[in-house]
Amino acid sequence: MKKLPVLVLALALILSACSPLNAEQRDAVRAFGDLLSVLPPEGDGRDDSGLWRITAPDGSAWFEWDNQGVMMGVEMGPLTEAGLSDRAPLIFFAPAFNMLNLDVQPTPLRQFEKDAAYFRDRIGYAFSVDRYYIDIDGLGNRIEFARDINTNDKDIVFVISVAALIQEDADALKNAEGWEYDQAAGRLVKAFNLEERALGAPSISVFDGGDEL
Repeated sequence: MKKLPVLVLALALILSACSPLNAEQRDAVRAFGDLLSVLPPEGDGRDDSGLWRITAPDGSAWFEWDNQGVMMGVEMGPLTEAGLSDRAPLIFFAPAFNMLNLDVQPTPLRQFEKDAAYFRDRIGYAFSVDRYYIDIDGLGNRIEFARDINTNDKDIVFVISVAALIQEDADALKNAEGWEYDQAAGRLVKAFNLEERALGAPSISVFDGGDEL
């Protein structure tokens, strides 16, 4: 199978300053842990950075985190087929060395919680849809996840901002297969309901001995 090019819509959220999370941010970490229980991450936390990844059920988008930042990526196939030109901006992940966050945590949720203290200003809550989000690059490219996966009909949402694109590209993406175009917000949205996966979902632990999150 031919491998599709990848558009990485991301920024390493440079982990340069750390302070305690507030109540809302701590609950966002809790909600992210609930998401991991039904969308198991890939990775083993044993490399130098503690890299973990969760992938959309259809494989079209993913979210990664390690001890230096977070990243969101999407497959370019449907976007180029819709007519996205090569003039569209590409934002690539750039790892940032940081002496403050070198310790790799043993589980995906612990790594995420430790990282969240450094990019806490990018964590928010959208009351109208009852979802937390991480604004990856400050430009609207973000991942959203349900505050309560038992009641929300969209448990994880990948968002691509098209506001910065030239009009030709923005118009082309209205027809991107598998993505919903939100013209009012100037963004592409891909949402998933993980309810079926939640039924009898396996533990997310990837370690022998059943380590906790």
